[in-house]
Amino acid sequence: MNTLELQQDFWDELPEALKAEIEEGLADIEKGDVFTHEEIVEKMQLKYGFEL
Repeated sequence: MNTLELQQDFWDELPEALKAEIEEGLADIEKGDVFTHEEIVEKMQLKYGFEL
Protein backbone atom coordinates (compact mmCIF):
# COMPACT_ATOMS: atom_id res chain seq x y z
CA MET A 1 0.00 0.00 0.00
CA ASN A 2 1.41 3.41 -0.93
CA THR A 3 0.93 6.72 0.88
CA LEU A 4 -1.95 7.84 -1.34
CA GLU A 5 -3.88 4.67 -0.59
CA LEU A 6 -3.55 5.33 3.15
CA GLN A 7 -4.90 8.88 2.98
CA GLN A 8 -8.61 9.43 3.54
CA ASP A 9 -10.59 11.94 1.55
CA PHE A 10 -11.84 14.67 3.88
CA TRP A 11 -15.15 14.65 1.97
CA ASP A 12 -15.93 11.25 3.46
CA GLU A 13 -15.61 12.72 6.95
CA LEU A 14 -18.05 15.63 6.42
CA PRO A 15 -21.60 15.47 7.77
CA GLU A 16 -24.23 14.83 5.10
CA ALA A 17 -25.90 18.21 5.77
CA LEU A 18 -22.63 20.03 5.05
CA LYS A 19 -22.08 18.01 1.88
CA ALA A 20 -25.57 19.02 0.70
CA GLU A 21 -24.81 22.71 1.33
CA ILE A 22 -21.54 22.49 -0.60
CA GLU A 23 -23.24 20.73 -3.48
CA GLU A 24 -25.97 23.39 -3.52
CA GLY A 25 -23.33 26.12 -3.65
CA LEU A 26 -21.53 24.42 -6.53
CA ALA A 27 -24.82 24.13 -8.42
CA ASP A 28 -25.42 27.87 -7.88
CA ILE A 29 -21.99 28.60 -9.35
CA GLU A 30 -22.72 26.45 -12.40
CA LYS A 31 -26.01 28.35 -12.93
CA GLY A 32 -24.23 31.69 -12.56
CA ASP A 33 -26.27 32.51 -9.45
CA VAL A 34 -23.44 34.31 -7.64
CA PHE A 35 -22.53 37.78 -6.33
CA THR A 36 -19.31 39.70 -6.87
CA HIS A 37 -17.34 41.04 -3.94
CA GLU A 38 -18.29 44.56 -4.99
CA GLU A 39 -22.01 43.69 -4.93
CA ILE A 40 -21.74 42.28 -1.42
CA VAL A 41 -19.80 45.30 -0.14
CA GLU A 42 -22.42 47.64 -1.60
CA LYS A 43 -25.26 45.69 0.04
CA MET A 44 -23.47 45.73 3.41
CA GLN A 45 -22.82 49.47 3.16
CA LEU A 46 -26.45 50.17 2.37
CA LYS A 47 -27.79 47.84 5.04
CA TYR A 48 -25.42 48.72 7.89
CA GLY A 49 -24.33 52.23 6.87
CA PHE A 50 -20.56 51.77 6.99
CA GLU A 51 -17.74 52.37 4.57
CA LEU A 52 -14.95 49.94 3.76
